[in-house]
Amino acid sequence: MSETPQTQLKTSGEPDVLRKLVAELCAVLTDVQEIAHKTYVGDMPQESVRALAGRILRVIADDSTAGARLVPAHFTIRNAQRADADTFVGLIGQINPESPNLPHVRRAIDNQEGVSLRANNTLALVAVGRHGKPIGALLGGIPQWLIEDRSCPPAYRLPLMTRVAYISSVFVTPACRGTGVGRALIGHAETLFHAGGRTIVTLVHSPELIPYYRALGYTAFTTFAAHLSKDALLRLDSSDGSLVATKALDESVGRAVIFGLPVPVITGILESLPPSAWYDGERLRF
Repeated sequence: MSETPQTQLKTSGEPDVLRKLVAELCAVLTDVQEIAHKTYVGDMPQESVRALAGRILRVIADDSTAGARLVPAHFTIRNAQRADADTFVGLIGQINPESPNLPHVRRAIDNQEGVSLRANNTLALVAVGRHGKPIGALLGGIPQWLIEDRSCPPAYRLPLMTRVAYISSVFVTPACRGTGVGRALIGHAETLFHAGGRTIVTLVHSPELIPYYRALGYTAFTTFAAHLSKDALLRLDSSDGSLVATKALDESVGRAVIFGLPVPVITGILESLPPSAWYDGERLRF
């Protein structure tokens, strides 16, 4: 839980007609930006038209940069390939250069089998711009706490590995931030996780990113509480001020308010929680 994603458009794996429509819409947006720029800097007599052009440019532009940034006319999301190994590790490494996952990911990408949930429980995605170079990357797979945290009972670790997904890192190059690349990576990861049998996705983020992830359907708390089975409850508390965000990928997963617990409990990952449940400070009671 030490890595924090920094940053939903599904351009891959959807019907061809939808991908074509998305590409055309992105191209139209690029044309709109160009027209707006010419209108704004030109000597236009209609002040209202010039004002509208200025609003368009401000929406497209990144507030942290001096000028308007071009929106990629088209980008695709795909699994990282062997040729992407150095670039992928370089992008993800900008978030956490000391991540212990990077050597493993590099080896997995270099492997002929590639990186996949089925082969090695790892998800490595890249967003590729129209120039053919990666402009964003996402790393995900098994939650680190399933491996490292002793509070998770060993008997539940293997079942949880096939149900719970984790996005550990998302990085988008500065020039392409705010253009939907991060949302596309996360959305595509959710699709692959769900196809692979995962019913819930988790990630860790800082408090200032609550609006961003809330807009993507995530709910965040400082404590992660999940019902496993019978009276077994998994509870993980954040110690560094970060938040644990979750999003259900299947209708069988939900949240339940339990007397005695400060946060709602995630239920349905392995078993459903009876409505009469309550917490006595140590375990669930019914």
